[in-house]
This record gives sequence, structure tokens and C-alpha cells, in this order.
Amino acid sequence: MTTTRGISTDLSIHAQTELLEGNRVELTIPELPNLPVGTKLEVFVIIPQSPSPTKLSVFEMLQQAPPVNTFQTAEAVDQYLSDERGTWDK
Repeated sequence: MTTTRGISTDLSIHAQTELLEGNRVELTIPELPNLPVGTKLEVFVIIPQSPSPTKLSVFEMLQQAPPVNTFQTAEAVDQYLSDERGTWDK
């Protein structure tokens, strides 16, 4: 709490964190004034409408990609291309 011109105002600090196991939230906020341990604080939790996408490694993205045609022989490739060309005029 700060005092401006004799008027007491609350201090607001914006911080972001991730949800921990067991629905726990942990915050480290260096901007907090030097308060005694046990001081009561109010915390508001805002859950975004659409959570941020999880960052995946390239390997993980490739694992999630849909399967692609894998050909065992050159003849199999030729057959596939021939079949595809056959659909072009239809």
C-alpha cells in the first residue's frame, strides 16, 4: 500500500506463471516491497480463453505429423504417379 497526497492506494503488480502439479501456483516477485513474512496478499488468477500452444521440438512435431506415402520400390512410385495423373482429367 502506498500513500499519495494522504490517500492510501493499493499496489498492483502483474506477473505470469505456469500451473504446477496439484493445481498449485508459485510466484516470485522481486518488485514486492519489503513486507514481513505472513503478510496477507490478494491474488487474482486469470485463465486465458485459449491457452498458449505448447512448444514442441522438431522431433515431437515430426512424430505428430500425419503419415506420408512411403514407397518400397521405384515401380510403386511410378504406379502412384500414374494413378494420380489418371484423376487429373476427371
